[in-house]
This record gives sequence, C-alpha cells and structure tokens, in this order.
Amino acid sequence: MKKLIIYIILLFSISVFPQQIPIHTMYLDNNFLINPAVAGYNHCWDIRLQNLSQMSGFNTKPNTQVLTFHTRVERVGKYDHSGNLQRNNMIKKTGRVGLGGYIYNDSNGPFSRKGFSFTYAYHLIFDKIKNQNLSFGLSMGINQYTFTTETINQELLLDQAIINAQEPTILPEANFGVYYYSTKFFASFSATQLFQNAINFGGSNTADYSYRTRVYLGGGYKYKINDIFDVSGSVFIKTYETKAIQLDINPKLFYKTNYWVGLSFRTANSIHYSVGVKYKMINFSYAYIHSFGDVNQYINGSHSILIGIVLDEKRTIDNYL
Repeated sequence: MKKLIIYIILLFSISVFPQQIPIHTMYLDNNFLINPAVAGYNHCWDIRLQNLSQMSGFNTKPNTQVLTFHTRVERVGKYDHSGNLQRNNMIKKTGRVGLGGYIYNDSNGPFSRKGFSFTYAYHLIFDKIKNQNLSFGLSMGINQYTFTTETINQELLLDQAIINAQEPTILPEANFGVYYYSTKFFASFSATQLFQNAINFGGSNTADYSYRTRVYLGGGYKYKINDIFDVSGSVFIKTYETKAIQLDINPKLFYKTNYWVGLSFRTANSIHYSVGVKYKMINFSYAYIHSFGDVNQYINGSHSILIGIVLDEKRTIDNYL
C-alpha cells in the first residue's frame, strides 16, 4: 500500500495537479470545452477533433483526445428587426436552444480517463441587428477512471493495493456556464467539475483524491484593422484546485479572416504559440506549448492539433473563438 501511495503522489505532482483536466488547456481554439453556454452560438453544426500531447520527452507522456460537437436547434418564424413575431414579414430561421456534447480520452502513465457529456444551452436574443445575445448552458456527463499496470514497476504488481486500484471507477460530471456575445465581443463565466468527485485508489486505506470545482471568467474583443487584417484579444482568469489563480492573455492576428497566428501568455509559467487556417468548411490549427521553470529541462514542450468542420455556417457571428 505504501508503495502505491508514493507512486501516485510522485506521478500526480509531476503532471496532474497543475492541470487536473487537460482538455481545459485546449480552450483557445474551442471555447465550448470550458463553457457549455457556447453551444449553438454560431447557428451551425460545429464539429472539432483535438489532440493534446504533453511533456514530450517522457516515455509515458500524457495524451488527450477530445471530440466536440454543437449546433443551434432552429425553427421557422416571422420576425421584425425588434425580434417581435409578425405575420406579414419575411420568413427567417431562428431558434433559442443549443445542443451539443463531447467525448474524450485522457491517458497519463497508468492512469486513464474516458468520458462523455451532453449539453443544453438557451439563448436570449437582445438585439438582432447588433447581434447581442446572452446564453445559459448546462452539461451533464459520465467519467470513467482506470488504473492499469502496463507501465509501472513489476515489483508493485504484488502489492494488494495495486490489485484493488485496477477496478474502474465511474462518476457523474456537471458544468455550468453563462455567455454574452455579439459580432465582435464576448464575455464568459463558467464553473466545471461541480460534483467535486473524489477517487479512492487502492482501497479504503488510501486517501481520496478530489476534483475541485474550477471557475473561468473571461472576455474578448475582435477589431477590424482594414480589409486584410483583423486582430482579437481575450483574457481569462482561472482558479485552480490549490486556490491559486491563473491569468491567460491571448492576442491573435487574422489575415483575410481565414489565416491566423496567436500567442497565449499564462502566469502558470507557460506560453502558447498557435497558427491556424480555414479552407471552406474546414478549420485546422496547431499550438506549441513551452513551459518555463525547472520542469522545462526534462521535457520538450507540448503539442496540440485541432481539425474542425463547420456545416451550414451562417454569416451572423464571427467564429473566432
């Protein structure tokens, strides 16, 4: 038992505590990952597949894959510019409900997590001309936590605690968010891991490991420089399980809307470099994450790749999140 506890502490102190759920590191090109109220904001089918490979240089480096999808549920109605229902006006497609979800797989040495979540969002339309909206979202899902013995020392396999820890644990998950957005501006608030699940490794004598609620507060603005260049910037404040606060500053430059480069400065001793391109209905982006401090001498950075498909896109919201 003592060997198992020491092993868990060492592994978690290296990688899990700094970012308890790795998919939340990938939000720059997919804000839906941290805020369920984003579901359906751009009035189209938005499907994105992401892969995050962390700590290159380790044999058992953490890897995460996540597939997200969301859309707006539309209905046919007749509305004037004030948003009031009219009988003698042009027919427009509209809708207030957004639906979506995600599926993810995360592996970190002998620990792995798999899960899925479904999302419901409701959008209030304040001004159709200026495209000012406020949405609320709730996601509910299931996570499975597994401990495997394929990557650990053979000596530990004889420990009864190791044998007990191999039983999968299935726990519920819930996230809540509020999202204000217009064509050029957004403000976001969300809280994840609302159930604050605790996991017991190796039997009743092992201390629980708890997933604390995380809070995300941020906003962003997009400014058109000229017909060729746009620039956007966003700031996010995030709370950690250790009650520490992280600040992310994220500038991004667009060329002809369909090409972009970006940076993300994070007070958790890392900087993210990203590039992206959009061709017709396909989006592609790549990010390199460089960490500072003592840990950097042991790793070669982290890499994130995103491929997205946007179906039936409407010209209502600039899809720069």
